Amino acid sequence: MTVKDIDYTEKAKAGVAILEACKLMTSPEPQELGSYMGFSMLFSFDGFNKQYQITLRGALSHTVTLGTDIHGNITRLNNALAEIPKKLEYCREQLKTLHQQMETARE
Repeated sequence: MTVKDIDYTEKAKAGVAILEACKLMTSPEPQELGSYMGFSMLFSFDGFNKQYQITLRGALSHTVTLGTDIHGNITRLNNALAEIPKKLEYCREQLKTLHQQMETARE
């Protein structure tokens, strides 16, 4: 994981770096945080819910709400990445259903 241009190979150190970024955030505007597993990370603060968030950006965006645990935040990011294949399969099934409905409507 890369946080603020520094590479981290240990979960604990990366988790600490994320929490430090939370403490140092002074602007409500989203900021580049770094990268993780091939995804760029955008760091933001949701003022309405009063929560820090990381958005993993690739072809699509996946937002993760942060907590206060250094290991928990990395786990949350990993869980969001693990959900991507399930979301993809769901979208494929929805697309298949839509195509079937279009064929039925044409008939």
